[in-house]
Amino acid sequence: MASLEFLDLSGVDISSSVPRFLANFSSLRHIELRDCQLRDEFPSAVFHLPKLKHLSMGNNSNLTGFLPEFHNTSLLEKLYLFSTGFAGIIPESISNLNHLKVLSLQSCHFSGHIPGSLPNLTQLTYLGLSKNELAGLVPSLVSLSKLTILDLAYNKFEKGSMYGWINKLTNLNELYLDSMNIHDEILPYLANLTKLSIVSMSQNFIYGSIPSSFTNLTQLIVIDLKINQLQGQYLALF
Repeated sequence: MASLEFLDLSGVDISSSVPRFLANFSSLRHIELRDCQLRDEFPSAVFHLPKLKHLSMGNNSNLTGFLPEFHNTSLLEKLYLFSTGFAGIIPESISNLNHLKVLSLQSCHFSGHIPGSLPNLTQLTYLGLSKNELAGLVPSLVSLSKLTILDLAYNKFEKGSMYGWINKLTNLNELYLDSMNIHDEILPYLANLTKLSIVSMSQNFIYGSIPSSFTNLTQLIVIDLKINQLQGQYLALF
């Protein structure tokens, strides 16, 4: 077992805590323990396994824990903690995860601000922070040009009107910004994001009208803008 590299028990009803000795398997590259009914506090030493690239603990609602201070020697590429009891802040040292492509922290209990260092994660293709208790202002994510999915919905952000950086994220396929206290004429920023298939920005204070340039978004299959302050005629655009 000392040379174990791949561990996948997803969907197995383990119904126990994560054993601390898991952090002793220094050859582990891939850990998949989602949907296992895990509980109690996650041993933070697992985050520091020297060869770990994939860590998935999602859909374990009774699993608690905190993000550690990350080291720049980490090889982690994919981190899935969605729908768990993880809480606390997202540390500034998250930017030390130089290889990170997927950060999935939806439906947890994270609080504080989005760290100012997060835009340094320039390899990210998926950023999911929705349904937490994050506050403050959303920083510019213009440097995350590889993002295909951005999900920041349903947090406690302050009133914001500086979202022009979105028009630089030209690889976006899915955009979720619901209930984010957005006070901006944000829709023109999306007009050149021609890969978009889903736009969900309901329950904000978005004003203006849907620009005619939206007809360029030929991949759109879902657009949800309900409960905003939009004006004008829309059906002719579609």
